[in-house]
Amino acid sequence: MGNDGNEWKSIIDGDGKDYYAYLDEIFISHNFGDVQHDFGQVFLVNGRTVIKCYCGTALVISPFFLASQFIASVGHLPQDTYSEVFQKTISLAALVYVLLGCWFIISLFRHLKIKKSSTILAIILILFATNLIVYSIFHPAMSHVYSFCFISGFLWSMQRYIATHKLRLLLISAIFLGIIYLIRPVNIIIICFVPFFFSNLSELLLFLKAQLKRLWMPLLFFLMIISLQNILWYVQCRHPFLEIYPHEGFYWLHPELYNVLFSFRKGLFIYTPLTMLCLLGLIPLFGENKFKAIISTLFLVLVLYIISSWWCWSYFDGFGMRPFVDFYAVFALLLGILFNKISQWKRIFLISIASLLIPLNLVQAYQYSRGIMHPDYMNFESYKYVFLKTSDAYRDCVGGQNDLVPYDKFHKKLIYQSDVFPSTDGLDSSNVIITKGENQKAFIYDAKNEFNFHLTLKEDTALLNSNQLFAEIHLQKRDLSPCDFHNNLMVISLTCNDTSHIFYETFPLNYLPNQSSTQWQHLDYKTILPAIPDKDFKLEFYIWNKKRDSFLIKDLQIRIYRTS
Repeated sequence: MGNDGNEWKSIIDGDGKDYYAYLDEIFISHNFGDVQHDFGQVFLVNGRTVIKCYCGTALVISPFFLASQFIASVGHLPQDTYSEVFQKTISLAALVYVLLGCWFIISLFRHLKIKKSSTILAIILILFATNLIVYSIFHPAMSHVYSFCFISGFLWSMQRYIATHKLRLLLISAIFLGIIYLIRPVNIIIICFVPFFFSNLSELLLFLKAQLKRLWMPLLFFLMIISLQNILWYVQCRHPFLEIYPHEGFYWLHPELYNVLFSFRKGLFIYTPLTMLCLLGLIPLFGENKFKAIISTLFLVLVLYIISSWWCWSYFDGFGMRPFVDFYAVFALLLGILFNKISQWKRIFLISIASLLIPLNLVQAYQYSRGIMHPDYMNFESYKYVFLKTSDAYRDCVGGQNDLVPYDKFHKKLIYQSDVFPSTDGLDSSNVIITKGENQKAFIYDAKNEFNFHLTLKEDTALLNSNQLFAEIHLQKRDLSPCDFHNNLMVISLTCNDTSHIFYETFPLNYLPNQSSTQWQHLDYKTILPAIPDKDFKLEFYIWNKKRDSFLIKDLQIRIYRTS
């Protein structure tokens, strides 16, 4: 993000591009199922391209997209899906849906007899003391705001149906559940929270028995909606049933419960501490109705277990544990119950604490938007280094590389290993030194050596067409003078057929600024590599000394694994 007026150019980014691809290919490019294979957004099935995500997000933002198309047509603007009018309209879509989700929660609270003051407090805190605001403003093309909205709507409509038995509310619930599935299939577990709206198990069972004859119609509505995905798959590749995450999965026996909750990389309680306050709502709930409390507890444990079991528990780039955003209606409900039931002095005390969480969250959201807080590689040291820092001097201050091992990490296979030793007459380098007091050579980087170590891999059949490639890089670095953090870089490059890069990545060697040391530092990196599509490839690893600083590199090891 920036302040140059061009922030709109990155509104549709990351996973948002995958969802947005449906609209672009169907309405603008007219090449649905026949686009260039890019190994990220699409994959190949029988020579046809299939978008690697479900269509729900595209479905719910389509009215705004079509409005953009109309505005562009009337205003004689480019029919370019990444032009200003299209991207800014998607921002508007996110704001509309997050407000609609809040309206559903407010309506639900009113029918549950939660006080207006408690409702207002809960809504303000969920909006401004959680990462919901980040995904509403900075990532409006991602799915989380829309899941939040329709899960909130589903809870509202189900509660109203249980209270009134009006068929239209049951059908609305089925429609909402179908859209929830199309946005993110696993989120249909929200149906497990529905028993919360009953006082006890007997009441729930009696209700289900009385409603059996009515279930066929909402079930039909639900199946009709989710079948849209199968229709789109068939149009793309003539297959109505696909596994669109063939190289990803869950570690059901190894959930990362601690990391998901407490790690400084993405921990829910670290980056969204309000959720801990929400859980206190279980205490008065247990005192009032143990059945509701048990349902709430079991549901939250189920959500935590599923989110923690996904192979990439950090969910790549993002602010905080973004999958929980989808379920913030449940957290808001517990928060409303908490404020509704506690005594006045406890209420004042908790409000005082909660009021501090809003500025903390807003500062961290700003840090994230400005690149001060890294979207995936944070740890305790980097969190401490940037805590409450807002100066641009701290932008991009987290170095190194620490990708999670791709699925399946329990079956990774070493397919390449190189221990790179410099020599005066070898291919690795002609600029080496025997370090003082040690019988070992090191690569020299100084005013004369912008580049030195360079490893090139090509014509390696073990690397060709391998999915889930993963590299581990180990080295030692010793600074001979203070080094510029942003200009001592590890570079990984992949080209095919000697054309432009299909993959190019750089990252600072040191983990944080001001870590220059005249002693040897052990540095380790982990990085996911792209699939290599062509036998005429060149995969390169090298260190780039952009500002001609003086340092030494030794004990350099590179290992490449395949995990599937």
